[in-house]
Order: sequence, then structure tokens, then C-alpha cells
Amino acid sequence: KIYATTYYVINNSLGLFMSEDEETWQQSGPQFSASAVGRDFATIYLGGYSHGLWTSRDGGNTWKQQLGHGWYGPEVYDIASSDSITLVNSAWGLYKTTNYGSSWATIDFFNSKSVTSLYSTDKQAFVGTTQGLFMSEDLGNTWTEISYLSDYKITSINSHLGTLYIGAQTATKTTVFATHNSIDWVDTGLNKSLVSPVTDIAFAIADPSYVYILVKNDGIYRRKTYLEPQE
Repeated sequence: KIYATTYYVINNSLGLFMSEDEETWQQSGPQFSASAVGRDFATIYLGGYSHGLWTSRDGGNTWKQQLGHGWYGPEVYDIASSDSITLVNSAWGLYKTTNYGSSWATIDFFNSKSVTSLYSTDKQAFVGTTQGLFMSEDLGNTWTEISYLSDYKITSINSHLGTLYIGAQTATKTTVFATHNSIDWVDTGLNKSLVSPVTDIAFAIADPSYVYILVKNDGIYRRKTYLEPQE
């Protein structure tokens, strides 16, 4: 299934929409301006701009509020889901669940940091901040800073064929780094001399495959993907 969230009303509905064919869409869940959606093996996670976090364990038929009280709650900025861990960044802080949303815990490690982006796999979780990139390999219990990116503000994270792509920014440079092991890093060559963040990273799977980079107020760039980072 494909999941999409809307801020404005579409055909008298808003919030979360689901599709199996990219042509027909069905609204699901509470109708509020939705900011983020995530999905793991068992649960759909839906975040709102002013309605907190909601979850569904039955494919979108019924919903339960996880963050917030009644119809109100914190703004949810981002959700990153895998079958091992789901991360939720909100105005109340960074939360995690490792049991498909049955229980939640705050990640106090990031209380003094400004979280900008999230990404999770079955083995690793990544949190981008204005002060660099952090990684956990034990379901969010402990976090290690990626020293290579300590001077960068991290603005987006995604992966393709085992290679992680990181949108990164300084006061004078915007670029994208790639790694296949979180140890060896390579600059993919975007290197824009402007203060505009990489707001999204997406992929077109083909032969060859391409990575697409969206730079705010500047445009969309593409290049061939890395199977492994290389000079």
C-alpha cells in the first residue's frame, strides 16, 4: 500500500489516504491536518500538526491516540519506522517504540539537541540533528555520534541497496554524503554553495538506478546511485 498525508481538504476529507493502485485513494483515520506517516509489520503511525500521534493495529479501521489528550496533542515532525524500532519526533520530544506501538519511551539523550531528521532499519536507527548525526545499534538504548559529520546540520536521511545517503549543511555548503558501513564516507558531489537544505532524498530503481535530491528554493538534482561509496 501507498500512504500519503494531506494538510488541506481533498474531496471533503483530509489526513491519511491509502492506495493500492496509485489511482484510487481512501481516507483513513481521524480527519485532521496530518504531518507524517509511518508503517511497520503491525502498525500504522499517523502524526498531526496539532493532534499528536495516533496508531492503528488493524490496517486503519480503528485508531488510538498515543501522544496528546483528546483531540489535541503535540505537533509530530517526523516518523521513521522499521519492524524493529519506530522513532517519532514531536514538540514534546523524541519517542521510540520497539513493540509496534504498544508502549513508548522518550529518548532523553536528545533532550538538549535539536532533532531534524530520522531513519530506521531492522538493525540500526539514525537521528540527524543540527549538531551532527547519531546512530544506535541496540534499539535506541545507546547512541554514538558519527564523528565524520559532527560539523554538519543533518537535514535528510534515506537509503538504497544498503547505501545510506545523508543531506548535510554548513553555513556555506549543502551536499549529500553516502556510506555503506557508517564508517567510510564519500561526498557525492552535490556541493552547492548556498544555505539551502536538502529536504528530501528519493530513488528511481532502474538500470542504472538514480538518486534524486531536493534542495529547498533551488531545484531537484539527480545522479547515479552508489552500490558502494567510491572516489
